[in-house]
Amino acid sequence: MTLEGLTWKPRWTSQFGCLQGCAEYLGLEMDPAWLFGAGGQAFALNIHREVLCPSGPTAWRTEGMHGLLANLGLARECVFSHRESDDFATAPARVWEAARRSLKRELPCFAWELKVPEYYVITGVTDEGYIFAGPLAEPGEVKPWAELGQSEIGVIEFCSVRRGEPVSTRRTVRDALAFALRLAAPDNPYVFEDYAAGPAAYSVWREALERGADAHGAAYNAQVWAECRGFVPRFLRLAGQALTASQSGFERAAGFYAVVAGELALVAELFPFEGDREANVADAARVRQAGEHLEEARKAETRGLEVLAGLVESL
Repeated sequence: MTLEGLTWKPRWTSQFGCLQGCAEYLGLEMDPAWLFGAGGQAFALNIHREVLCPSGPTAWRTEGMHGLLANLGLARECVFSHRESDDFATAPARVWEAARRSLKRELPCFAWELKVPEYYVITGVTDEGYIFAGPLAEPGEVKPWAELGQSEIGVIEFCSVRRGEPVSTRRTVRDALAFALRLAAPDNPYVFEDYAAGPAAYSVWREALERGADAHGAAYNAQVWAECRGFVPRFLRLAGQALTASQSGFERAAGFYAVVAGELALVAELFPFEGDREANVADAARVRQAGEHLEEARKAETRGLEVLAGLVESL
């Protein structure tokens, strides 16, 4: 049983690579910047307070994005469990049943950590498990269904995606910007205790590099957050074009976020994923340059959030 034509779109933010592939399979064509922006991911920033852990991009309460994705017409039915949950032992079987049911209905789905700790689209099933596509996956690779969640992380997450009823562009944009403001707030409900979000996270990021960051985490965080912020200016400009009464405000916000995106792109260049990551985090000059870029990004994002707050009020 397979879904012909379902593909994973290569993204550092692998869940949104899956979502983009699922949306296209369902016939929902949309600009990637619109998916990332209206879906909330473009505004996310989550940094571990001590070691710049590579868990930062995924270790936060992402359920706040469910409603935003529904606004776009991407309705999801999900199964989630972790090792400490009472239902963890039964979760692999529940996912296996849900996945086969989805595929019979020709609904795309995706799951967490079918190979490495990333998200993968499920393109089919065999008698043994899931045929999947995503980061580092070989063509036709199969994950035995009973092995789901059996890693050190111990998390099971599965989502089936179907077409829903999209809401108005005005509400879509307003909800996305309101979510961005909540993500940036010091008391936001989405961040775990050992992590920082919003403008404060840029300072935490810089300090972690200066102390001596995890080499893998330094590269991975740089790539993910540069990708996310890279979509914000286009999303804001698309929103401004659609909501012409507020276009000047969106353009002003896009200008600030273009600075953020540019600064984070430079950080990503300083800490590439390929090459000698250990040498890069030990390079004092590289760390200093990254800190300067992160400080400029923090300043620009702070200004950008002020504009977003005005836009939310006007919407």
